[in-house]
Amino acid sequence: MTRAAALLLLTAAGCAGPRVITLPDEEGRPADVVALKPPKPGDTVVVEPTRTARTTRPRIFVRPVDLAQLTPAQRRLVEALPPGPSVFTLYYEEGTTRLVPSSRAQLDALLADVRRRGAAVDIEVSGHTDRKGRDADNDQLSQDRAEVVLMQLGRDGVPLARMTAVGRGERNPRVSTADGVDEPANRRVEVIVR
Repeated sequence: MTRAAALLLLTAAGCAGPRVITLPDEEGRPADVVALKPPKPGDTVVVEPTRTARTTRPRIFVRPVDLAQLTPAQRRLVEALPPGPSVFTLYYEEGTTRLVPSSRAQLDALLADVRRRGAAVDIEVSGHTDRKGRDADNDQLSQDRAEVVLMQLGRDGVPLARMTAVGRGERNPRVSTADGVDEPANRRVEVIVR
């Protein structure tokens, strides 16, 4: 098995976690993966096999990638990987689907990231509200916020089949508050782009 054929990309499904790359030993033998220290989300991690005299099975040690320490072939493999997931958070005016002015730049960054990734993009949009108002109204408002983002992405050329939108109402607050409290940090849409 060649190095290119043995390259394995592991990304936790549904989360914006680190990218992990398994590079086989010189003989191309498979290896166990042992994460000694969890990397930060968004880090690229190289997993390299090492052998000890006491075992014929390789051990894998995880470390943040330093592209300068990789061989040219390994560097080309890492650089050819698709980008890891991106997460964008957009904030809204109270009781509306209008972005606060400071989130317009974040929307532009989202659209630029989607354009850069091209047609194979997958997008997950989750709408949220604060705890002010009735549950049913907040559920509808959060869904409306998510769908407005979906429509914006659709106008930008992203096929609807590549996107999902869900309203979570007030159930997943960024900041915990008592019922009826107006909290701007909870009035948001979170977008994960893969």
